Amino acid sequence: MEDMVAHTGFGADRIIRYAEFTGEMPEQYYSSGQMNSPTFWASRWRTDGTIYNTTYDNASSSDTPWTIIDTPRGYADVVMNGTQPEVPLADTCLALPQNISGTLKKEENVNANESNSCSLHGYVNIGRRFYDKNILAAVIDN
Repeated sequence: MEDMVAHTGFGADRIIRYAEFTGEMPEQYYSSGQMNSPTFWASRWRTDGTIYNTTYDNASSSDTPWTIIDTPRGYADVVMNGTQPEVPLADTCLALPQNISGTLKKEENVNANESNSCSLHGYVNIGRRFYDKNILAAVIDN
């Protein structure tokens, strides 16, 4: 099975329960193998704060693609505009192919007017946010 990743995380209404994984846990428990035991996690599962939507419960699969799931690349292409939060490029009206140059500091200005589905708001900055430190290190070293 191919590895998949949620680039921007799962929506809160898709989470049934969760277990917190902190940075200290591998230091404390990994070498002993405790983290591989179901009993280790049994008391750590939480439902508080979840707002799972039961309409997702059904016996058949949906043919609608879930756009935030994709093959992991170690980075996400994002739109960055001033003080607004970053938005995944794939979630914008631009919907450009993911072919931005692999350089770390690379940013492109795209004329939003060239896309028929975008409003006439001028230029947007497109950048790359790295979430895999090994990929980031490889980019910096090159």
